[in-house]
Amino acid sequence: MAYKKNERTLAADIKTSLLSSFEKQWKTRGQVQKRAVAAALRLWISLPEDLQARLISQELGQNDFLSLVRQTIKEYIQIYQQELPESTRKKPAKKAKKKTKKQLPLQTKP
Repeated sequence: MAYKKNERTLAADIKTSLLSSFEKQWKTRGQVQKRAVAAALRLWISLPEDLQARLISQELGQNDFLSLVRQTIKEYIQIYQQELPESTRKKPAKKAKKKTKKQLPLQTKP
């Protein structure tokens, strides 16, 4: 039951293992369950539709979300780099040659 006029109750049947992991995490971290769920919903809303579809279809395992984000970022970088004119693309930095230090002769006291 919602406690404020601008709130609504959200209910869903969730797998016990997923809900247990969620509950353990927010309790351990001292978070409020309501706020954790709201944060998860904000994250969900901000995801592009294709990522939402992949998460819903369960193409991704429990630990694959970060891998998916990294992969998506790489794809966007590649697309962006392809769109840049050749003259503005960064060229790989040249490796600096190692300079050898000259050893000074040992000075001995007379």
